[in-house]
Parts: sequence; structure tokens; C-alpha cells
Amino acid sequence: MPIRFVFSAALSLAAALPLAKAEPAKPSGSVSILPSDSRLETLWEQGEFTEGVAVAPDGQIYFSDIPSSESKSGQILKFNPKTGKTTVFTAASEKSNGLMFDRDGRLIACCGANNGRMALSEFLPDGKLRTLSGMFDGKRYLAPNDLVILPNGLIYFSDPRYIGNEKEEQSQMAVYRYDPFSGEATRAIGADQIEKPNGLALSPDHSILYVGSFGGGTVHSIDLVNGGGAVLFGSTPNPDATTPTASCNEGEECFLDYIGIGECDPAGTCELSLDTEACQGLSEGSPCVTDTLGEINYSLCVPHPDDGALFCPEVPGDVVTPCQNANEGDPCTARGISRDCQENWEGILVCDITPWREASEEACQGLAVDDYCIVIDYEGYASGTCAEDPYFGANYCDVGFGGGGYSFHGGLDGVQVDACGYVWVTEYTLGYVWRFPPTGGDPELAVETGTFWIPNM
Repeated sequence: MPIRFVFSAALSLAAALPLAKAEPAKPSGSVSILPSDSRLETLWEQGEFTEGVAVAPDGQIYFSDIPSSESKSGQILKFNPKTGKTTVFTAASEKSNGLMFDRDGRLIACCGANNGRMALSEFLPDGKLRTLSGMFDGKRYLAPNDLVILPNGLIYFSDPRYIGNEKEEQSQMAVYRYDPFSGEATRAIGADQIEKPNGLALSPDHSILYVGSFGGGTVHSIDLVNGGGAVLFGSTPNPDATTPTASCNEGEECFLDYIGIGECDPAGTCELSLDTEACQGLSEGSPCVTDTLGEINYSLCVPHPDDGALFCPEVPGDVVTPCQNANEGDPCTARGISRDCQENWEGILVCDITPWREASEEACQGLAVDDYCIVIDYEGYASGTCAEDPYFGANYCDVGFGGGGYSFHGGLDGVQVDACGYVWVTEYTLGYVWRFPPTGGDPELAVETGTFWIPNM
């Protein structure tokens, strides 16, 4: 029987990303999974950032449309497969993300931060919202993201934080269990077990909870009956490569993987520090040079948006120049590639031209397997070792997201389980869907959508 996937964010971002505006490419993948005549079908593309697909008892497909602006609440829409029409269920979702219907047909939602409700909530039939659980241990959640509901009514939901200026009252990103009968929430999985939990799914018999770690690039299986858990796939960073500094002494230089060089604060944690020394005595726009872990980078002195201090970014100057005096989202061209100006981790606008996959392969050109490598793209850099890729035929810089020769540096997001127990995972920024056996083992690249972003299903 043909499988019909329903992806969310890819549909909305088709109108927002230049790469996705092209005619939908024919998806590719394992022929044992994806029929050769498969095509991507756009169901709706008028949103900003869609996530949280859920099927209602009547067969209609509900999903969240999450705005990036603090001033907008967000909405929940429903797609009718019989008519092909999409209508608004509620125009005030308070930044709803993950959705799921319980056995009584009630719509349960995770509402996030960025001026959202920051709570596990229920949408009533009239579209109004009521909070089920807004706090744990007297402190507000960070940004509830995804959920699953057991047949007995218990709800597991993840609580990471990606966006929003609200105070982070919880000390860790975690997975919570909510009991609808007592109204109490329990921290079921802490940060010491899974880094930045995101997507959740249940095995067909509801005995195993699968948790996708966006921060660690792993998917974990948690035994809800007998206790215990295991990493279904993925691995920890290569111990021979430079790894993030877990703790340090005040004033010492330390390393934040995917972010940059930092300085140890009085509490013994690594905080980002920008290279202002390279721009001392120079004016805005002057050439500057940074040396990060032995990787020389030529850039331009730019003012930081927070305090105006000139610093030398850890990104090449030719991606900085096109976005000077521009606004976020403005079109730009760098290295002959047309994209748009985006804010990077340092808080400056750069011309977003280098997908991670391309950057990771460039990092290993001329190097042998197991050689030390550094990936640099518009967001920053990360270190690892060169590895063989069984799918793409080119060496890439494995920075520690994947195991068994697979590198998941697109960000793992949506997790689903089919009736046979296979685990399906979307790789966020690369447009891939992977399928894994329920007991772990080698994955199959089930779908390559041909778009730059896809993300939930």
C-alpha cells in the first residue's frame, strides 16, 4: 500500500525560502520504501512555519502555523482530504506547536514561548484555549514542543527552548509526564539523560517512548513498562575531536561547539565571547582576521547589535559584505549564489549561502578518513573528523551527531512510528526522512524531498 507522508514546515516555507520556490523536485529514496512515481504534493503554503500535524477522529488534518513575531499569536488550521480545502480552526493559538487528539476527541496542544502560553493546553471545540499544566515545581515551562498520549490518558510532552525572550525558569530542557486525573506533572526525563528533547512518538503497543534529541542528534527508546532506555541510533561526539567545555575555571578560554570560543564566567560555565581584540584600532568595515582552533578566517569588523562594539566575526567577509546596511530577509548574492540576509549566532546579518551538507563536504576535500576537520558555514563552525558517507559518496566532516557512519547534522525533529514499529525521523534542514528498525541498526534514507527544509510529520 502506498505511503502518504504529511510534512508541515516544508509546505509553509515554500513561500519563504528562495530555494523552495522552485518547482517541487521529484523526491528520491530507498526504492523499497518510496514508489518510483512519488511526487511531493503541496497541500497548503500560506503560512510562516507550520508544525504539529495531527489527524482528528473525522480524518481532518490539523496543524499549527507558528509566527516568528512576538506580536502574533499563531493559528491552527485544518485540512480536509475530501475537499482539499484548508480552513482556520483558531486564529489565536498562543504559539501552539505539537498537537494530538486523545481518545475522547479532545485536541491537546503544546504551546511554546515567544509570547506564547508556554503550557500544555487543551483547545475546546469553539477554539478557545485552557491550560492543563503551566508550571512544574512552581516554575513556568520553557516552551512545550511535542506530545504523545497513552491509552490511559497520561501525556508525555517535551520542553526545549529555541526562541523567545521570556525568563527561563526551568533549569533544564526535559520531558514531562502529565496525569489528567490528578492534574500533576512529573519530570520523566531530565537533561542528564537526553540533550534538548524534541519529537516524541510511541511504539504500536504503547510500551516504548521514542524521544528525538535535537541537541544530540540521537533518538532514544524509553521502556515505559519495565524501565530503562537506550539510544536507538546516534552517538556522542568523537572523543578525539575538540568537544564543548562542560565546566571550566573563571577567566579561562573555553569552547562552545557550534557557537565559538568563549570565556568561563564566575559560575564555571562557558559563555560566548566575541573577538574584539582583532578590531582594536580599526574602523567599521576594515578587514580583520580570526584564528579559531587553527582555522584562519578573513572577515570584516562589524558592530555588535547589542552594544555597538566592533568585533571580527567567525564567518568569511564575503558573506558579511552583501548584508551591510540591509534588513533581515533582504535578498543578497555571495559567491554567485542568491539567497537572503539572515541573522547568525553572533547577532549579525550574513548572506545565507552554504547549506551544512555542502560545508561539511568542503571541510574534508583533500583530507583522509579520520583526519581532523572544521566545518564553517554562515552560522559558525564545529569540529570533528572526516568520515565516509555510504549514501552520498563523498567524505564529510562528522562532528558527532551520528553513529555507524551516518551524520545527522540537519537537526532531528519530527519522530513517528508506523504500525510495524519502524521509527521515522525528519532531518530538519536537509530535507531527508530516515527510517530505522524498531530495535536499532542501520537506517534507510526513505525520502529525500529535494527541498532545503522539511521538518515534521
